[in-house]
Amino acid sequence: MASVRILKKEINKEVAYFIDDCYEHIIKNDENEKEIEGLVNRAVEIYDEVLDGVNEATKKENPAPTFKKLRSSLIEQLNDLKIKLAKKNA
Repeated sequence: MASVRILKKEINKEVAYFIDDCYEHIIKNDENEKEIEGLVNRAVEIYDEVLDGVNEATKKENPAPTFKKLRSSLIEQLNDLKIKLAKKNA
């Protein structure tokens, strides 16, 4: 199950990078702090949902297609959050 471990690390890394970006924005410009904290909370929810999906998929006989869907879902949802964060920077 090395691929599961690597996938979980990738998920953690992607979400952590986004959260770091959010806190960096708060440090530089704190006028939207509450809204950005909402983005951080949503990122944590996404993280939990995706990890739950990975854990469920490991119980299946062939989890690879599910992992692929979860990875693309994570990227898509984080991209949406990044767009919202970029609008706060503008």
